Amino acid sequence: MRFAGQFVNPVRLAGSLLIALIAVAGCASAPQRSDQEIVAERAQVRWNALVAGDFKTAYEMMSPAGRSVVSLEGYSGTLKRGFWKEVRVKDVQCTSAEVCEVHLEMEYEFMGRRTKTPVSEKWVKQDSTWWYLFQA
Repeated sequence: MRFAGQFVNPVRLAGSLLIALIAVAGCASAPQRSDQEIVAERAQVRWNALVAGDFKTAYEMMSPAGRSVVSLEGYSGTLKRGFWKEVRVKDVQCTSAEVCEVHLEMEYEFMGRRTKTPVSEKWVKQDSTWWYLFQA
């Protein structure tokens, strides 16, 4: 068989098509993640970045509206590297299809003493993506 001036092995072509169909079917049957799972993962990624001092990654997870109000430099200027020691997402509660509240446990160091405290933050869904809601 010739295709675009090249000889194509029909058995190999059929095998490739079968593998592609199986892959597509596998993706289609993959379980959908809940909004709570997606928000929890994104919030943890954001806080891991803050703990690591990667303020750019944290900034990029801020809602487009928030980024239109504050620049990366302005945002980074409000943060202190090394302040947070560990942050864990404890719970996510979605109050609507577009708003979730994330409850976290934050461990930080202040005046040479480590302290844990609960913190909450809001996330909003815009154009199928969940964003951290920056509140100045």
